[in-house]
Amino acid sequence: MFLKAKLNPFYTFGKGQYLSFLNVDNLKSISRRKLKSYQKRFGSDLGWEKHKSYVLWKWINQNFTIKESFIVHLEKYIKKLEIKISRREENLIFTLKGLYFATWRPMKEIIVRFELDKKETIYFFESDGKLYSLPAEDEKSYKPIETGDFYFSNKKLYICDEHQNIKLTMNYDDIQDVQFHELGTIVETKRKRILIRSQNKYMTFVVLQRLMPKLKLDINKVENLYDYFDFWNKVMARFN
Repeated sequence: MFLKAKLNPFYTFGKGQYLSFLNVDNLKSISRRKLKSYQKRFGSDLGWEKHKSYVLWKWINQNFTIKESFIVHLEKYIKKLEIKISRREENLIFTLKGLYFATWRPMKEIIVRFELDKKETIYFFESDGKLYSLPAEDEKSYKPIETGDFYFSNKKLYICDEHQNIKLTMNYDDIQDVQFHELGTIVETKRKRILIRSQNKYMTFVVLQRLMPKLKLDINKVENLYDYFDFWNKVMARFN
């Protein structure tokens, strides 16, 4: 999805003519004035436009994290290289900003209608979420369990309808492991494995990272993190 989908796999055989002018190593230091001179020189060449996308894609793969510094530099380089991004790519940046914000924002109490335990507070909310049951022997075979709005307290996950009537709860004490998955977040208990999805499918992982410190979760330590956000990344990496 992100930028790389614009490239033709055969571009890899022709990119050498531009690498001495623009590459990952000089992306930070090269001046806008110099880039404009290259733009005038190669502007009519479709290969130059593809090369700019290629360099940005390489930089993303080398630096991808859910951190402010990455997001700031990503937006800066898109503007610097004068790359036009698609709506899906804009949505990805919006998703990254949401995940990053959730990693650090002060946890403020969310008032709800349903009754909570003593010393229990709701801190996070996600609308329109879905739960699926995952058989241990086959991650691809999953069955719907429940849908609704997610309310995360310091003790439990509540799944409610639009009127905040509780449909299902999940106690954090029952959770043994939390895993990153291409379809969302997998939560493992003693009895079952559950796939949790919401509008931002990895938000649950970040929320549990905040609320369950005993598991020592860290989204930025997920191996090949960018692959989960760009389906074509693994495929296109073979050609470049």
